[in-house]
Amino acid sequence: MLFIHSQSHITHQQRKLLSAAPKGTPLVLTENGVYLFALIFTDFANLDIFVLEQDALSRGVKVADDNCINALKWAALSHSHAPWVTL
Repeated sequence: MLFIHSQSHITHQQRKLLSAAPKGTPLVLTENGVYLFALIFTDFANLDIFVLEQDALSRGVKVADDNCINALKWAALSHSHAPWVTL
């Protein structure tokens, strides 16, 4: 399973879903979702959290290199983690 989040807010239902995800489940933050990195990184230690590098750069969001992925890495992650769940 792969979670994808592109909004700058997160609902109570989405929080419950992410909290229940198995340890190591990847979450990719895209578009305005990159603004949530610090909050999600702190609140959801069970997830492997990634930020689409180009979206973070275009919005001025600083993220550790270990958490940034480019389009090629995102494609590989998507290929190896089905199904995809868009939040």
